[in-house]
Amino acid sequence: DVATLAEAKGHTFYREEVVDPILLDENTFNNMRSVGTFCSTVRGSMVDVMAYLGFYTGANEYIYMGSTPITNDIFGLRYIYVRNGKYYPESENLTPVYSTDEMTVYENTTALPIAFGVGRDVNGKWSYGSYNAGNVLNNFARYATGETGEIFETVYPVFGVSGVNCEAFYSEKTPNMINYTDGHGDMITISISFKVTGSGRYFINLRGNGIETMSYAIDGFPQTEDRYQTQMMDLGELKEGSVVSIKVRFNESYSTDGTLTTHVSRLDHSTLTKIRAVLTKNAMVVSECRDGYVKGDISLAEDQMIFTSIPYDEGWTVYVDGEKTKPVRIAGAFLGINAPAGSHSIVMSFRPDGMVPGIVISTISWIVFIVLCIYIVKRDKKSG
Repeated sequence: DVATLAEAKGHTFYREEVVDPILLDENTFNNMRSVGTFCSTVRGSMVDVMAYLGFYTGANEYIYMGSTPITNDIFGLRYIYVRNGKYYPESENLTPVYSTDEMTVYENTTALPIAFGVGRDVNGKWSYGSYNAGNVLNNFARYATGETGEIFETVYPVFGVSGVNCEAFYSEKTPNMINYTDGHGDMITISISFKVTGSGRYFINLRGNGIETMSYAIDGFPQTEDRYQTQMMDLGELKEGSVVSIKVRFNESYSTDGTLTTHVSRLDHSTLTKIRAVLTKNAMVVSECRDGYVKGDISLAEDQMIFTSIPYDEGWTVYVDGEKTKPVRIAGAFLGINAPAGSHSIVMSFRPDGMVPGIVISTISWIVFIVLCIYIVKRDKKSG
């Protein structure tokens, strides 16, 4: 299985995800080391940042839908499970390593460990509060590595649009906006198409009120359909001249008049390769990783911020070279550690904040309860 494979390859830390899960929380049901979660106690700040990074999010969830090659790397997503017959964009860094009658497992050979060094400007200058996920990721990469190129190059295709139960309009004067009016009926649908003017791997990020699902086809061949919550849609590698057709379906809460904001981008493989090289050079070598405990070594050529893909929580205690160090909160969501240049031993351990007072209160409560039970029993015997 994958755990045995990971152990054989020396991957002490890794994450894994299922593409197109049958259950929303299929990763949790199968006890997988997943990126996404559906949980009533998840922090709102983490949900917000995952939305800005291009993932599908809700009030108490962020799930794997909306991933990109760079987020797969940043979050240490080593193994990707794809059900046979389901679409998943091919990539040069994905290698099939395991298969069954139901699915194929791919290894992401560029996945990063749970912690790696980045420029300290990530904490403070990184502009992450935008639903244009491509720009957010470009901005992260710039401050993390110092590389000035963009992973996601913005493109402005000329859209053809039409509507069902509404009138849809597009103008090149506002190249990333599609307007619609006169919405009526139980639901509306807007169809969008464009011709690819330069080959490459394309992504689209849409935003509009009341969107329920989005599907797309390449040259008339259906690719995939997903429920939609502003996540990045990976259209895969497209050839020049190919026609992309997208259908956006709205739910009953749609606005009768509104706007679809469209962000289309093309992956710059050269820049992505440079970014990966810098982040890998500053990666932590993880020697131990278990629930609530991470240990590893890292070498930094200069004073840096150690970025971890661990959600920030007050319960984490961090030691750098045996000395307790106060962690910082990156983007209001991720655990970070300031560290000087040189080689360091890092230990991170977790104990829920308030655990000790909780145990004390629970213990006292049980003692009081038992004493009361004994008292009541003795009282009843005397009265009997």
